[in-house]
Amino acid sequence: MKELFSNNAEGTLSAGITDVDTTITLVDQPGAHKLAEVLQGESFQRATLTDSNAPGVVEIVHITDRVGLTLTIARGLESTAPVAWSAGAKISARVTAEMLGSFVKKEADFFNPGAEADGTNFGLIGYPLIKHKFPKVLNAPTFDWHRAGNSVAAAGGSVFVDLGVAPAWASANYQHGDVVVPAVANGYQYWASTNAGFLSNATADFSTPGDAVPFMSGGTQYGAWIPTALPLDFSVRFPTGALLVVEEVGFISTNASATTVPAVSIGGNIDSGTPDKTRFANAVSLSQISSAGGVQIHRIPVAAGGALVDEITFRLDTAATGGPFRGRFYWRGFFVEQP
Repeated sequence: MKELFSNNAEGTLSAGITDVDTTITLVDQPGAHKLAEVLQGESFQRATLTDSNAPGVVEIVHITDRVGLTLTIARGLESTAPVAWSAGAKISARVTAEMLGSFVKKEADFFNPGAEADGTNFGLIGYPLIKHKFPKVLNAPTFDWHRAGNSVAAAGGSVFVDLGVAPAWASANYQHGDVVVPAVANGYQYWASTNAGFLSNATADFSTPGDAVPFMSGGTQYGAWIPTALPLDFSVRFPTGALLVVEEVGFISTNASATTVPAVSIGGNIDSGTPDKTRFANAVSLSQISSAGGVQIHRIPVAAGGALVDEITFRLDTAATGGPFRGRFYWRGFFVEQP
């Protein structure tokens, strides 16, 4: 049921009600008409009952129907109790905690379904689908404008990896996305998933292969070192029902000081039992990225069609030598909802 709102809407009960009554009648006043006339179709208006003769007592209700100035209400909502109200009590359109909680809202670093960090940049954390069950079309869809089933293109990235010689962990300052290997190799490299900026990390215990390692700084944990198994061969899966049309894949490098470039394969599959790990890139040398430094990209356009995928796979075929080659694999395309 759709929630509707009104400004400066308040009514006065023309007669008292018990704690079980579900209808109220209002005095004929302008504010009362605003409160009553906002309802349209299957909808409700949230309101609060108060009485100056009972300070501190409130009851939150939903106005669900009306006949003139007689309103049907659902009683005792949002952890308030139904009580008896005398004639002269007020019913007002007020903001409540549950109302605010129902809104899509900006959190400290993320806005769902878009993530917003600084008020200007954002990234989707959902999957924009071309819907199979799209909204109802117009009466003459073959003759009129198309207004249903649209979506937006999407791009995404893998976890952070090093395709070259990752530095061995040592007591030093690190930031989100840095990649290290333990001083004593254990079959994994680790990327820093931190919730703070450039921080000192003086201790890290990599003695249990495959476990996340707390990222400690000054006795406080700021995220973790996340393991990725070696040799690098991993995947990104999408939620059930989201199929990707792949238009481009590649690698975005943030540190390419290696003296040679790696070769990678990128693929996908429609079910986890039959991956095609070279479908989009087969041992491609990332030659578009140089050791000049800075953020760089190697792009691999995908022209072929075929089955849509619910998973992207990434594999390192030949590692870079002479230094780090850090960054993330990426994909670009659009999502279609599986029928």
